[in-house]
Amino acid sequence: MYLGRVMQLFALAIYLGNLPGLLGALLFAIYLDRVQIPAEEQALTERFSGDYLNYRSGVRRWL
Repeated sequence: MYLGRVMQLFALAIYLGNLPGLLGALLFAIYLDRVQIPAEEQALTERFSGDYLNYRSGVRRWL
């Protein structure tokens, strides 16, 4: 879901030829990777513990 949204933002910025849009998409991707996703992973670990850790070991974060 996050990968798709980031790719949409990059595609739109490229289509519009908007350099600040590219920077915004990059900053959004960094925010997701450093803040949003770790918080969600922590909540999932607390809620589902072993099941989520098993799932996470077999699935990459962004794919």
